[in-house]
Amino acid sequence: MYSMTNATAVPVAGPGPAASPAADADERTRDRVLSAVLEHGPVSAAELGDMLGFTPAAVRRHLDHLSRAGVIEVKRVARPGAGAGRPARRYVLSSQGQSSLGNDYLDIAALALQQLQKVAGPDAVRAFAVERFADMVKRYAPEIEKAGPDIRDR
Repeated sequence: MYSMTNATAVPVAGPGPAASPAADADERTRDRVLSAVLEHGPVSAAELGDMLGFTPAAVRRHLDHLSRAGVIEVKRVARPGAGAGRPARRYVLSSQGQSSLGNDYLDIAALALQQLQKVAGPDAVRAFAVERFADMVKRYAPEIEKAGPDIRDR
């Protein structure tokens, strides 16, 4: 399980034996992949590769590791006009991943909003919330519509 600390995902379990430089590099790359899934999901391996500067195959290796760890999951999404074939694999944070990362983000967000209110007042907090939710509606409305009427797909 991973926890976000200082914007980097780290294993929650205690320290183990000393890791090799290659293992450290893999862990840092997984942190970047996890952060990108958190920020941009649902997202494909190809999209993640473009964002992070890796091949889709390299990204898939890290996605497989994160999936086995239970922090991300695969959603199969049919693309309109994509034709026959398997639906695209899109990656999102799992419930376990959301739980492990959520507390850190909630703490940071609460502190940031308290500071914004202290510096700029409650109207600034309200304006931020309105703008942020409008951005979320704009971003997710097409995905929700494509998912159809089944609430679990949404």
